[in-house]
Amino acid sequence: MEFHYPLVADLLKPEEFELRVEERMRESGGLLDERTAAMIVARELGRGHVKISDVPASASICCLFGKVLSVEEPRRIVRADGTESVVGAFEVGDETGRLRCLLWGERAVAVKELEPGEVLEIIGRPSRSNPREFHPLAMMRTKCEIVSTCAEGAGPADDLHDLEMRLISLNAPRNFQRRDGSTACMQEGLAGDGGGTFRLVCWAPELLSGLSPPCTISLQRVRIRSGPYGRECHIDESSTVGKGGGEPSVPETPLAGVSDDEVCSVTGEITVLQEPRSFVTKDGASSWIRRMTLADRTGTMEVALWGDLARLPLAKGERISAFHLLPKRGRDGLLQLNSIRGTVIVVHKGIRRRVEGEGTVVPGVAGDRLDAGGECYLLVESLPAGAFVRVIGDAEGSRLYPVEWEVIFPEKEMLERRLDLLIGGTGQG
Repeated sequence: MEFHYPLVADLLKPEEFELRVEERMRESGGLLDERTAAMIVARELGRGHVKISDVPASASICCLFGKVLSVEEPRRIVRADGTESVVGAFEVGDETGRLRCLLWGERAVAVKELEPGEVLEIIGRPSRSNPREFHPLAMMRTKCEIVSTCAEGAGPADDLHDLEMRLISLNAPRNFQRRDGSTACMQEGLAGDGGGTFRLVCWAPELLSGLSPPCTISLQRVRIRSGPYGRECHIDESSTVGKGGGEPSVPETPLAGVSDDEVCSVTGEITVLQEPRSFVTKDGASSWIRRMTLADRTGTMEVALWGDLARLPLAKGERISAFHLLPKRGRDGLLQLNSIRGTVIVVHKGIRRRVEGEGTVVPGVAGDRLDAGGECYLLVESLPAGAFVRVIGDAEGSRLYPVEWEVIFPEKEMLERRLDLLIGGTGQG
């Protein structure tokens, strides 16, 4: 009776459930044992057994029958805080699907008592990060028979991979709200290997703690799926993340070799750079777009940066690598590269030189600039908007990294000379 009570704990008090079970046993004239009567009461309350394909995609407790298909030895894992734990796993299936069940801590050793082929009755919750994984709360052997199980290739365990990849970027963890109203955390990034780039989705951000891109990482038990823009790598609490030993290279496509609708990465010099432009999306939200032209030894191509990427501080003449772009035909029929979810822009470093000068800080949508009269620098560090400043810093191409700076008040003659330069006149009204 206690085995099935968690299924209805939010509906009945323990004594109410016990009374209903005893009532069903009396009504059957002794034909029902306690366990069967408890199952009937749970079913009458809408909490009966479900098929694996009908396991809810939420944290709701449910009950199911499953045939043990495979059993994994318990293994130790190290959490982000340095503590150790143990996880044991086994896979069950019925005629509708397969589930990978995880037991944690002291309960992990229970997998050693399981044998492939036996049938279990399991009460538990779906994994919060992966609905095709299950966390048993209680389980027992049963005489129920499951003649057939879902065919190989349809279950959750068959798309697990061990691989090594280059971590290109990693966003900060963010909270999100599940369908049941509870809050969870996830982390996204971009990675790549010899097959190209793919979006990284981690449902257990503590596994990525301490990683600083770019770096090589080794992953075990991750899932590779097809997303709207190519491959996606999904990491959950059953995965293992460590430092890799190799240096996997991410292929780049020459601009002349870019093909329609094939996600690619390119490197080139910015030869044309427009200012960001705001627009209103179809659903009424505000967003940004910025167009630029890249050039490499094979040709040139227009690139459109959308959303927050359009406001990324960039400068004409800089050499960049753009990872995870989608080529599309524009209205003029020409191929154009577009930023998509996961796109990363990396500015190549150049030789720095020490400079000293004076100028006006001009604020901009895509970064502040220092207008020094004959030269204009993209400021890496924000300075007081509109102020006239004297700056000592390191220039790298068109970027300026201020080391020391102070606000100054220019003399009248200096202002007049600058005004002449702006209006192209002689300084007369």
